[in-house]
Formats: sequence, C-alpha cells, structure tokens
Amino acid sequence: MVETKCFSGTGNGVAILAPLVYCGGCIWSRVLDEFCAHFARVVMFDRPMCEWETGQSYINAYCELLTGIIRAHPRDDFALFGNSFGSLIAIEAGLRANSDRLTVVFSGCPGLAESNEFSSGIHSTHGITRTKVAKVVRDMFVFPERVPAEEIDNTLRLISNAPSARRMFKALREIPEYNVKQKLGQNRFRGLAIWGGKDKITDVGSARRFITGHTDCQFFEIENAGHCPMLDQPESFVRLVADCVAPRTAATHRLD
Repeated sequence: MVETKCFSGTGNGVAILAPLVYCGGCIWSRVLDEFCAHFARVVMFDRPMCEWETGQSYINAYCELLTGIIRAHPRDDFALFGNSFGSLIAIEAGLRANSDRLTVVFSGCPGLAESNEFSSGIHSTHGITRTKVAKVVRDMFVFPERVPAEEIDNTLRLISNAPSARRMFKALREIPEYNVKQKLGQNRFRGLAIWGGKDKITDVGSARRFITGHTDCQFFEIENAGHCPMLDQPESFVRLVADCVAPRTAATHRLD
C-alpha cells in the first residue's frame, strides 16, 4: 500500500519527496519547514523500501503515485526529490511520468560517481558487515548532531540484523540493474543534481564530470555538506531548488 503525507506551504508548485531506502521520510521531515516555505504543497512518500518485498514493486508503486498526481493537476509544476539510492527511484519515476512540467532533483546518486564500499558490497557474495554499515551511516552526515543517535542506531539494527534487511538488499540489487547514465540521456524532465562537497559516499568530482559532460542536467555543489545536503544545509539546498524550478503558475490545486 502506498502511504503519503501532504503538507500545505506558502510558495509555488508541488514538491514530492522520495523516501530514503531504510527510513522512509524521516530525514525529509527534519527539513519540512524549509520545503513548505518555498512550495505550495509538499507530498512525502513515507514508506521505506525495507518494508516492500521487491525493489520492482517499490518502484512501480512510487511511479504510479507520481504519475497520478501529475495527471490530476495539469496546471502545476512539480519537483521530485531523491537522495542516494532514492535518486534512482526518482529518476526512474521521472522517466515514466514523461512530463515537461517535472524537475527531478537528485543527490548522492550511485552509478553517477565512483563506486564505494557500500554499493559494491551489495552485489558481493558476502555482502557487507555491520562495521562497514556503521561507517557508511556515520559518513552520510557532516553534522551528525542533527540526527538523533537513536535514529542512527535504529538504522544500523534495521540494515544489519532485522529480517527487513534481507528484503532491503534484495530490492537494492534490483534497482541499479539498469544503466542510470544511459537513462539520464533519455530524460524529458528537467534534471537538477545537487551534490555535497564533502560527500564521502559518492564522489562529487566524478559526478560533476559525468553530469556536466554527458547530460543536460544542471549541477550544483554545496560545499559544507555531505551525502545528505538537504539535511546538512537545508536552507541553501531548498533555496537553490526554488531558484532553479520556476513554476509557470502561482496557483496550485489541493492534493487530496
């Protein structure tokens, strides 16, 4: 079942926030005020991948939600946000929606930057250890104090111990099977890549080289931010998006 939360804002257009793989919308919820200040409506897709049986069912459910919202509101402009593995879902959903009223905003996307121990471990025979997972989780945040310690601990337990971990890694193996670089060359949507300059998970330099050299997407770097720039520098992140995404109309219909 698709689960969403809708919030009213004071800006223009509609923002749709893709969940992180392991924790749904909880990271986005920490910067919800900034989104509501720049968009008229904010929709958060709140169910994490680890609760789904397969990655394909997760993608299909999310794409169905997105395309339904866009078709139901033909006068509105939309911004779809994805971070890390969630970027793959956002890009795929954007391709399926096939709308020139859509901007896909992505950051820390695997497959567009040099590989790292975590993403390569997903496809290895032995997987990854709890120690490696712990390092990756801590490396995600430049300002870890903004994320409660219990939330990080819950993430570690979820990924390395709980039965949901098996479902999550099964789903993750399915998602990157397509060539995300090739997919970006087929896009009709406006693409906006925002990378943290201190991203320890996906290298900002290799991401910039590919995106600026092989796609029509805009690329921006936020210096004092890591793998989750929307959390490390929320005001800069959302303001940058709002400046780049120029809604054609100020009126936005209510999303029920």
